[in-house]
Amino acid sequence: MITTNLIDNFKRDLKASLLELEKKYGVVANTGTVTYDNSEFRFKTIITEGKRTAPIKRATSSSFMFGDRVKKVNRKSVKIAEIGGYASLKVSPSLLEKI
Repeated sequence: MITTNLIDNFKRDLKASLLELEKKYGVVANTGTVTYDNSEFRFKTIITEGKRTAPIKRATSSSFMFGDRVKKVNRKSVKIAEIGGYASLKVSPSLLEKI
């Protein structure tokens, strides 16, 4: 019987195996969403040319502190004042890259 635990373990082992192939062939392998029933599971695997890069660290609202530019921090937006001649901007933290 196929269970989510089996699928998770399988995907973890598959990704570890694919890392060697990625290095050998200079590609990146990504697996898609799994669909399954009691007797089988399947997912799309996409292979692209290139090397794996570190994931971009996305900012959250807790990444910001009040200061001369940050005026207001909400759960879903950050209000920033006087950047590039704009009076104020509302920015979603998930769109910002954490440096």
